[in-house]
Amino acid sequence: LAGAGRAVAAENLIVNGDFRDGLKGWNLGKKAPAAAVRHEVRDGRLVLDIPPGTILDSADILLIQRHALLNDKCYQLSYTVETDQPGTTRHIYQLSAAPHSAIGLAENVDVQPGRTRVKTSFVASQENDQPNNLTLNFSKLKGHVEISDIRLELAREYSIAALGSEWLVFLDVAPETALSAETPASLPGRSGAAVAPRRLALQDGVIDLAALATGTVSEKQAAVLINEFTCESPGALALGFAADWWMEIVLNGQPVYSTLDKGNRSGGFTPDDHPVTLNVDSGRNVLAVKVLPGSKGWRFVCGVPKPPIKYVANEEWLPVSMSDLVVKADTALDLSAQVAAPAGTLGRMTIRDDGELVFADDPATPLRILGFNGMPAGVLNVEDDELFRARAHDFARAARRQGYRLFRFHGIFDRSLCEGSDGPMQINPRQLDRWDYIVHALKQEGIYCHMVIFSFSLYDAPQNRSKNFEGRDMHKLMMYLGGAWQRRHFQYGAESVLNHYNPYTKLHWRDDPAIAFVEYYNEQELGFERIGPVLENYPDAKAALERRWREWLVARYDGKELPPALAGELAGAPLAAAPLPNFGYRGRGTFMANEFSLLRMALSKECAAWCEGVVRGTGYSGLLTQYNVSKKIGDSAVRWESSQVVEMNTYYQHPAGGWGAPGCTVNQASSLADAANYWRNTASSRIAGRPFIVSEYNHCYWNPYQYEGGMVFAAYAALQGFHALEIHSGPVAIIPVRSYVGSFSCHSSPVVRASQFLSACLYQRGDVSKARQRVELVVPEEVLVANDVANGAVSAEQSRLALITGFTIAFPWARPAAKTFPGETPVMQILPAGVAAVDAHDWFINVVESKDGSFSLAEAIATLKKRGALPANNVSDHEAGIYQSDSGEITMYTQDPRMTVVTPRSEAVSMDVGGTDPVVLGAMTVLKSSVPACIAACAMRGDELAVSERIVLIYSTSVVNNKTILGPDRRLMINGGSSPVLLQAGDFAVQLRHQRAERLALYALGFDGQRLQKLPVSAQAGVATVAVNTATLESPTTFFELVVE
Repeated sequence: LAGAGRAVAAENLIVNGDFRDGLKGWNLGKKAPAAAVRHEVRDGRLVLDIPPGTILDSADILLIQRHALLNDKCYQLSYTVETDQPGTTRHIYQLSAAPHSAIGLAENVDVQPGRTRVKTSFVASQENDQPNNLTLNFSKLKGHVEISDIRLELAREYSIAALGSEWLVFLDVAPETALSAETPASLPGRSGAAVAPRRLALQDGVIDLAALATGTVSEKQAAVLINEFTCESPGALALGFAADWWMEIVLNGQPVYSTLDKGNRSGGFTPDDHPVTLNVDSGRNVLAVKVLPGSKGWRFVCGVPKPPIKYVANEEWLPVSMSDLVVKADTALDLSAQVAAPAGTLGRMTIRDDGELVFADDPATPLRILGFNGMPAGVLNVEDDELFRARAHDFARAARRQGYRLFRFHGIFDRSLCEGSDGPMQINPRQLDRWDYIVHALKQEGIYCHMVIFSFSLYDAPQNRSKNFEGRDMHKLMMYLGGAWQRRHFQYGAESVLNHYNPYTKLHWRDDPAIAFVEYYNEQELGFERIGPVLENYPDAKAALERRWREWLVARYDGKELPPALAGELAGAPLAAAPLPNFGYRGRGTFMANEFSLLRMALSKECAAWCEGVVRGTGYSGLLTQYNVSKKIGDSAVRWESSQVVEMNTYYQHPAGGWGAPGCTVNQASSLADAANYWRNTASSRIAGRPFIVSEYNHCYWNPYQYEGGMVFAAYAALQGFHALEIHSGPVAIIPVRSYVGSFSCHSSPVVRASQFLSACLYQRGDVSKARQRVELVVPEEVLVANDVANGAVSAEQSRLALITGFTIAFPWARPAAKTFPGETPVMQILPAGVAAVDAHDWFINVVESKDGSFSLAEAIATLKKRGALPANNVSDHEAGIYQSDSGEITMYTQDPRMTVVTPRSEAVSMDVGGTDPVVLGAMTVLKSSVPACIAACAMRGDELAVSERIVLIYSTSVVNNKTILGPDRRLMINGGSSPVLLQAGDFAVQLRHQRAERLALYALGFDGQRLQKLPVSAQAGVATVAVNTATLESPTTFFELVVE
C-alpha cells in the first residue's frame, strides 16, 4: 500500500547517468548551427556554453542513449538542468530509424534560471524489438547550461489512495504566496496576519472554498491546499483537477500544472477537466495547490479522471493505405478539367464593376478558385537541380489533378529565398531561380500564385530563423509602428522579387498575370491581438508604442477639456506621459480602450498605405490585399479603405495551447451546433464591390466532426460568392510520405481529401448558386468610434443572415480602397445590434431596426419574405435552429445537427447519428449510416446527377493516428500516435434515382482515383441501391465510383 513501509530506490536504467565516465554510453549530436557551442564533462555534469546570439533550430543539440523498453510499462525519466537563462528542454522516446516518431514520450519543459529537477512519467509504446532513442533535446536552452543526474526507472503506477486522507486548507492567504516543498505551520494572509490551516477531507471530490469563506468572495482572494503523502518508490499518480476558477499545482516544490492564464475553461468542474500525472518521489511528497476564485464561485476539485481513450487498429478503426496520393489522369477523381491551362492567357485577375473577380480578357465569367497553402516535401529542398525541376512539374500536375488553381506562398517564401546566404537581406540566387521555376511550372498547369511578402523569416539571415519566429508578434507590431528594421526588410523583399526577371516565364514578376494577389504581411493583426507578451518581453517595442500612443492623445486632446472618463483613467498623469491601456479583460469598455482602438485603426491604414507605396513602386498593377485575421469591426473599416481584396484566415477548432502537440485541447462539438460560427465570423467581414478570399482555413483534426468542413465552407462560400478558398495546409503530395495526421494535415487525411474534392464540385465548379439578394450591415461613423464598437465583432444573431442570403458590411461614409466598386444595391440594410438611434444619412436604404436598437432575426426573415427576397416556402426558423438559403439549395439544422445540399449536379448531407428516418435529398436518399458522416454524390459526366454516367460517391467519417491517446472526453491530446492513419468504419446505404440505374457499377477507389474493388449494387424501377460496410473493404477509403457500364 502507498504510504506503508520504507521507500526503496529503483534501478537506474541509464548508463553513465552521472557522466562519471565522460560521454560513454551517450551520443552527443551537434549540427552545424551549434558548432560554436562548447561542451565538456566536468564534476559529473555535462556542461554546455551557448554563446549569446546563437540561433539554433529545433534539433541542433541532442543527447541520445538507446534503450529497448518494455511495451506498455510505465517509466520515470528525471534529470537536473542548471542554467543562467530561461529556456526549454525537450525529451522524447522515439524510433531510432525514420520516421523517428515518438513512441510514448514527447514533452517540452520550460526551465528558469537556477536549478530545475525535470521529471516525467510515460508508458512506452515499443513498436519493435530494437533499441530506440531516448533523446534529450537542448536546442532551446541558452547561456551556461549544466546537465546532471539523469535517471530512467521502472515506475509504479499509484492510485488516488496514495494521497493523504486530509488536506491542509489555508484560506484567504496573500495571492502572491509561493508554493514550496515544505508544509508550513501557517501562511501570510491577505490582511497581513498569519493564516493557520484547517484539516479537511474532500466531499465527493470537492472542497467548497466559498462556503468556508466569511463575507463576500472577491477575485483577489487565494487559498492554498496541501496534501502530504508517502510513496514506496518512484512512480506516476494520475489525478484529475478542476478549480473555480484559477489554480496552480506544485509537487515537491516543482511547478506541475497551471490554469492561471486561461482559467478552468470548462464549466463542468470535474476531474476530467484537467487530468494531470504527478511524478512522485520515493518517500515523502508534498502536493500544493493554489486556487483563486472566479466571478461566480470558489472551489477545488480533485479525483480520478475517466481513463484516456487509446485508438488502435481494429474492426472499427481501419488502417488506410495512402502510399500513392497523386491522382491518376482520367480517373473519377481527376479534376484537371476545372483548371484551364496555362495561367495568364486571359490577362490579369481584376475587379468587375459589380465587385466580381474576373479575368481582364473574360469579364463575363466570375471566378471561383480553389487554392492551397503548403509546399509538398521533396520539391524545393532536393539538392539535384534536374530532380528539382522534374519534381516542380510533378507538383504542379498533381495540384491541377486535385482541382487547385491557386497556390499561396506562405511560411516558406521569405525563409527559403535566403537559405544558404550569409547575412540579412541576401536572397540566394539559386533559391530565387528555383522559385522562378516553380512559378513557371505552376503557370503551365493553369495555377496562379498568391504571393505573401512577409511571413515569419522576413528575409533575415538563416541563423535568425528561430529568433524571428519566436518574435513574430513583436515584428508585426513594429511594422505598424514604422519599425526601421521591419520596413527595410519588407522593402528589400518586395522590390527584389517583384523587380526580378523570371527567365522561364520571360516576364518580371511584377508583370506576370500569374501573380494574382500580393499580400503584405500574413496575420499582421496579431501584433495587436497578442500585445501583452510583446510588451512584456520587448521593451523597445513597448517604448515605441508608448510614444505613438502619447502622440495620439496629445494631438487629440492637448489644450482641451478632457472627457471625464479619460481624466479619471489617467488618474492625474499628463497626456505626454499617459500609461498604455489595460489590454486584459478588465480594460474592455474603458475610454482608453476605445481610444486605443482608434489609434490602432489609424496605424493600420498608415501601414497599409506605406506597403502599397512600396509594392506599387515596383510597377506591379495586380490585386493587393492585407489584414487577414481579425474579425473586429474596426479592422473591417480599415479594409474598406485599404484593401482591394478582402482576405481572411479562419479555423474550426484550432487547437488551444499550440498546434496540436500533447497537452493541446480541441473541443468536440459539431460546427453546425453553433450555426457554423467560425464561418459566419469570416463572412461578416465581406465587403461588397470587391473580391473576398479565404487565405487559410481548415476544420481541424481531432474534432470528430471534421467531415463537415467540405460542406460547410464550400457550400456557404458559394452562396456568398467568395472568390477563392485556400486550404491550410499541404493537400498535395508527390512522393511517399508518412501516413500521419496532424491538426492541419490535408494530403494524409482521408477526411480532408474527401472534403476538398467535394469543395471543388460545390464551390469551384459552381454547383451551389450564389445568393439571389444581399443584406448589408451599415456601420455609421459615430457608432464605430464610440463605446468600444471597433473592438467588437458583428453580432452572432445578425451574422446568421449569411446562412440565408448574401451578407456584407459597409462603411459608406469612408473613402473606399482604390479600384473597388459599390456593388449591387442591397435588398435590405441593418444597423449593428444595440444601435438604437442614428441620424438620417443619404446612404441608408430600407434600414431595419427596432426602436431600442435590438435586432430580431425572426423579424428580419419575415421582412425578407414580405419583400420577396425570400420565397414564402423558405423553411428558415431561427427559434428551431433551421436556416435555409434563398436558393433553397442549402439547409442547416443546428439542433440535430445536420446539413443538406441539393443541387442538380451534387447532393450531400452531413449528419450525426440519430433517428431512423431516411434523409431524402433530391435524386439521392440516404437510408442509413451507423456512424456520423458526410455522404455526398457528385456528377462527373453530364449536367445532372440522375443522368450522369460517372458519379463520385463520398462516405467520410473520422480519422485518428494509430495509438493516439486522447483524454476521456477526447478534448485533450495525450499522445499523437504514429503511422498509419486509421479511418473509422461505417455501415451506410443510399438510394439513387437514375435513368440507367440497372447499368450502374460500383467501385471503391484509392486516393489516386484508381479502382480497388468492385462492389455490389442493386437496381429496381430506376432506383439504384448501394449498401456498403466499409469494415469489409479490402482497402478503406472515403471515395467510391458509380459508373454506367
